[in-house]
Amino acid sequence: MLSQLVMQYQYVLLRLRCFCNPYAKQKEYLQKSVQSLTKKLHKDSETHKKDNQTAMQDNMRLIQTIDSLRKEITQLKLDAAPVIGQDKK
Repeated sequence: MLSQLVMQYQYVLLRLRCFCNPYAKQKEYLQKSVQSLTKKLHKDSETHKKDNQTAMQDNMRLIQTIDSLRKEITQLKLDAAPVIGQDKK
């Protein structure tokens, strides 16, 4: 009996709060939306940051490969120059 009265009292209080403040549910919904969007923003930011770091590392590796290939080409040209000069004589 007492538990039923307590439950009815809590229900009446809840209804009064909703009745007294018609914007409470909307405010609660918007607060949850803001929290959800903030979480999503942080998650997306982290993903974007990781993607950028990966791309930057790939670019650095490619630049190093290009640099080493240029050095190799230069060395091959220097090594081939005396041979090419001898063929012309």
